[in-house]
Parts: sequence; structure tokens; C-alpha cells
Amino acid sequence: MRVLLVPMEGVLDSLVRELLTEVNDYDLCITEFLRVVDQLLPVKSFYRLCPELPNASRTPAGTRVRLQLLKDLELIYRGAKAMRCRRTCR
Repeated sequence: MRVLLVPMEGVLDSLVRELLTEVNDYDLCITEFLRVVDQLLPVKSFYRLCPELPNASRTPAGTRVRLQLLKDLELIYRGAKAMRCRRTCR
């Protein structure tokens, strides 16, 4: 059985991940959502949410950390529609 440490908004930041993974054996930690909407985000946005990135996305205890990205489904749909049009409208 896998044990995941999943976020609660405003509760599971990098400090809490560090503390909990030092005393418990989690298989994976998940960050809070990082919303990607209509523009590229600056790199600092990713490091602010997940400062474990330079450490191979692992806490000091060695537990893996994964970023959770949230994207607007309307943008995904419009992008897919535009790609389909580019292929068929030539």
C-alpha cells in the first residue's frame, strides 16, 4: 500500500512536508495546485511552491515531491481545436 501526503490549502507547505517526512514514511508528497492559465509562469513560481525542486524534487528525508498543475479546461479545448484546424485546414 502506498502512503501519500496530499495538500490541504495553506497547511502543507514545504516546512510541513519536511517535518512530516522526517517522522513518517511517506511514499510521495503532492504540492498545492499551481494554476497555469494563459501565460508562462516565472520559474520562481515553481520554486516558491516546491523549494525541493533543486534537490531532485525530494524532501531532506528523501521523500519524492510532485507539483500539482491546474490548467483551465477551456484553454486546453481551444488549443486542441486550433491544432486540429492547423492539420486539416492546409
